[in-house]
Amino acid sequence: MCILLVACGGDGGGAGGGGGGVTGPPPVDNSVSRVDVTPSAAASLVSGGTSTLVAAAFTKDNRALTALTISWSSSNDGTASVSNGIVTARLAGTATITASAGGVNSAGVIVTVVPGAPSQIGVRIQPDGAASSSTMTAHPTVEVRDAAGTLTPSAATVTVATGAGGGVLSGITTAATINGAATFS
Repeated sequence: MCILLVACGGDGGGAGGGGGGVTGPPPVDNSVSRVDVTPSAAASLVSGGTSTLVAAAFTKDNRALTALTISWSSSNDGTASVSNGIVTARLAGTATITASAGGVNSAGVIVTVVPGAPSQIGVRIQPDGAASSSTMTAHPTVEVRDAAGTLTPSAATVTVATGAGGGVLSGITTAATINGAATFS
């Protein structure tokens, strides 16, 4: 018969005895500590234009987290919308764009949308329903808009005239625009 005895450990001294045990590395904390957006400076876009933002999430020890879904939001979708970091300028105004990951929001990026160059006009008559070949009892308003449909604050002068089909135009035929609209009386 053969008996084999094996003993491991230190000298066994000290309170609690033992010692010499091996501990593993501390667990890695992959929780999101912050979300950064670049560029982070306020942006000015012309109505109808686009700009690309990039977001990155980081741990508290500044390690980049790449396997996360980034969500984007706008404080005012009517002014500027955002999808996958692409900001689309819509109507004149201001919106704040933020990115979020793991329940943490980035600082907001302020986007100011300004009207583009005048490119179209429209006639608005209140109340609606003025008929052709009849006297207009309401004053028509000519609106000067950019390509995205935003009223332009241009200082344009609008002149109305009749076409080749004839007709009579009386009253004021030239008016200055105020905030993109010229009203004729």
